[in-house]
Amino acid sequence: MQLIRIRALTICKRALISAWTFLTFTYGHDTVAGPVNPPCSEISGRFVFTAFTFLNGEGTEATGDAEIWIDGKLVGHAHAHYFIDRKGNGVNQATFSHDWTFLDGSTIHSEDQGVVLLDSKNPGWGRINSRLHLVSGTGLLAGATGLVHTHGEANLFTLEGGIDFKGQICLPE
Repeated sequence: MQLIRIRALTICKRALISAWTFLTFTYGHDTVAGPVNPPCSEISGRFVFTAFTFLNGEGTEATGDAEIWIDGKLVGHAHAHYFIDRKGNGVNQATFSHDWTFLDGSTIHSEDQGVVLLDSKNPGWGRINSRLHLVSGTGLLAGATGLVHTHGEANLFTLEGGIDFKGQICLPE
């Protein structure tokens, strides 16, 4: 009985090794090792507000429009919709979404979270820090995913300042 068990285990091991070898040579190491991430590229630039509007008297919902600048060149426009949770002492947490539209017509959509710290000495000024989760795209950016971090200062009344962004955009092959 012991000999039968040893032979069965040996046969199973050989079958597994053969299958692994076949898959590796047929489809490459990455197929066996796990999922392959799509190729990603670094992206960085600046959002410059062109409009910011509170949609209610409580200041808990707003929209914003901005130009998208990369390497000193205007490359597109963005529209955002913000839902703001006021925490007190100038701290505001927000969930929001962005629709980026590039000059060639390609788009990116993101679902985001962030914090806005309002400056009590300079009304309208806020420091913005957020994470933009890229979830879809169209045109040359079809299927885009990725993560972009934003940080900067802007005056939500006068539209001075801007928000820098940096992260990765990943496109399916």
